[in-house]
Amino acid sequence: MKKVFSFLLALLITLSTASSTAFAREIVFSGTCGESLTWALDDEGTLSILGEGAMDSYMENGEAIDTPWEEHKENIRNVVITKGVTNIGNGAFYYSENLSSVTISDTVKSIGEYAFYDCNIESIDIPSSVTTIGNDAFYFCSRLKSVTIPSSVTTIGDYAFYGCEQLKELTLPNSITTIGRGAFYFCEDLESINIPDNVTIINDYTFCECWSLKSITLPKSITSIGDYAFYYCEALESITIPDSVTSIGNSAFFFCRSLTSVTIPDSVTTIKENAFESCWGLESVTIPDSVTTIGKNAFIYCSALKSVTIPESVTTIEDHAFGYYVKSNKYNKIEGFTITGVKGSEAERYATENEFAFNPIDITTIPDNDYFLNKEDGTMPNIVADTLVSDLISTLEEYGITATVTDKDGNVLEGTKKVGTNCKVITPDGEFSVIVKGDVTGDGTVSTTDYLQIKLSLSIGEGLEGYYYKAADCDNDGNLTSVDYLKLKNHFLGNFDLYA
Repeated sequence: MKKVFSFLLALLITLSTASSTAFAREIVFSGTCGESLTWALDDEGTLSILGEGAMDSYMENGEAIDTPWEEHKENIRNVVITKGVTNIGNGAFYYSENLSSVTISDTVKSIGEYAFYDCNIESIDIPSSVTTIGNDAFYFCSRLKSVTIPSSVTTIGDYAFYGCEQLKELTLPNSITTIGRGAFYFCEDLESINIPDNVTIINDYTFCECWSLKSITLPKSITSIGDYAFYYCEALESITIPDSVTSIGNSAFFFCRSLTSVTIPDSVTTIKENAFESCWGLESVTIPDSVTTIGKNAFIYCSALKSVTIPESVTTIEDHAFGYYVKSNKYNKIEGFTITGVKGSEAERYATENEFAFNPIDITTIPDNDYFLNKEDGTMPNIVADTLVSDLISTLEEYGITATVTDKDGNVLEGTKKVGTNCKVITPDGEFSVIVKGDVTGDGTVSTTDYLQIKLSLSIGEGLEGYYYKAADCDNDGNLTSVDYLKLKNHFLGNFDLYA
């Protein structure tokens, strides 16, 4: 009896000190919801959480359990989280189907998992104290139209806004570092959203079935695009994939039928199965010479794609990757489909075995020095270290090619300068970027700095990109590993000839 009296007294004191506007109504039900928290439901359907500290969790092993207000859930219209409350508990308002408005105080630091699962909230302002939005927090809040996410938030959990089908636009602050798996899955009205600069992964299913999403720009921090990431984004007309991305997942752009062109950056090594399946409007795709594998059905049902150029770096093209569609459970060829590639390459094998037309890439070869100007990807690889500008120009002139050599910034180099990685060779046929194997600093020589730079890049997992990455790939396998570091180091020490 004494404990009951103490609780009622505490509740009475709390209610009397709250704002008069919030509690001028009659309290019809009340109780506790945390070690130092109470709750009160008034006669107009407002549930208030009062006190200081954390709310209890109402989830066990991924399943919702009864809340203290479970018997009155259908009467809850509004929720007010008052000052002093530090979190919104897991499953706190799970399936409160009549809940339409929420006010959260600026002492709340996290919104728990399933907190507002399948509620009828139309808008919500998240205060600047919140750092985490939990998994499934607003799952299937199908009437949610407006969300304000402050710059304090760092994490949006898995499926946090799944099925928020009336949410049309959302601005994410740069404080966010993690967007969980399926975070915006089935937000069918979502037309625009930004990806913050600190996010590194577009997780599996992140924008799956966002039917109205028309364009999106991925920041240079993104390293991978997960499986089904933009699956069935049928309105997506354009996407910029940065050169930091190394992999494109299974079915990542499945049925993005409004895409007309895609440029895959030269950091990508693998295009996985079904990655661009059913992109009906796709007319052109640029595949860089960093790609080594193109998965099964990667571009199947791309009926507008009549030709593709496949670089020599591609060593595996799996079944029906290009040039096919399926009808009556049978694979059929796209009429007139043509493949361009290097003779003797995997591209030619795929074309020959599938009876597609094949056009060899136009490469100017200089046999004496094994130089070549690759007109397809605009590079001049196979330059050895310590090559002088004058020697390179003379060699080109012997084969009837006039050229000027500049540094990476476009400044013309004198003949006594060395040709380094990312220098430009300008000819009547175009501009070509030089790759000097082993020269990862671009100074035209191989030194301790180069192999130590590879070692540093391996230890931190980043640092070398583009042509410098290719220069560091000493064994030409498309990947940067300790083997490359050891080969370059031994070359410098005279124990191995990198150019043999």
